[in-house]
Amino acid sequence: MFIQTICVGNIDTNCYLVSGFKPGNGPVPGILIDPGAEADRILREIAKKNMKIEAILLTHGHYDHTGAMEEVRSALNAKVYACDKEKAVLADPAKNLSGDLYVFGPGRGTSYAADVWVKDGDVLELAGLKLKVLHTPGHTEGSCCFYEEAEKVLFCGDTLFYRSCGRTDMPTGSMQQIAHSVCQILFKLPDDVTAYPGHMNETQIGYEKIYNVLAKYASWETDI
Repeated sequence: MFIQTICVGNIDTNCYLVSGFKPGNGPVPGILIDPGAEADRILREIAKKNMKIEAILLTHGHYDHTGAMEEVRSALNAKVYACDKEKAVLADPAKNLSGDLYVFGPGRGTSYAADVWVKDGDVLELAGLKLKVLHTPGHTEGSCCFYEEAEKVLFCGDTLFYRSCGRTDMPTGSMQQIAHSVCQILFKLPDDVTAYPGHMNETQIGYEKIYNVLAKYASWETDI
């Protein structure tokens, strides 16, 4: 499995270029996850790898993960996939933070929509991979992760970070929900699954079960 991290924007969002095939001389199919900013740079990296992007996947609708989406979607003629629970966040500039001057610079107040709405449990067969959709609300109501079981890889957006989790003080966020998503969904995955987050470095599920700020909730038998 090929994974390239492209760190973009003024808050260092991880955009991922992914394929089940190793890039070589000929074109290979690929997936782009969370094109948050710097569309020209993202497109250059795709061209360098000679990839044909089959889909653009969004872990959630915040502007730092979608800011380059429209330009990249148009240039690549690729469909955008997002969780069906994230429709309102993507559509509303107040919820997707695209008008937030403090966080993202000059605000544009952009409304977005996906081409394909996915739901929890869906399996996306793309670029030689089988990515299972895990609905993980908390950072936003429609946040989701993409899990490749055979490769033991998880793209977790802003739900799970190294020793931490995403903020819950923004529109549709919930501390109760993110604790449940991390402890009762992500911590049920095998320990040797590598998690690729929306910011900062990758980590492993087994490590986070011990050291994550939410680890103390993992033994709870009922919903948090």
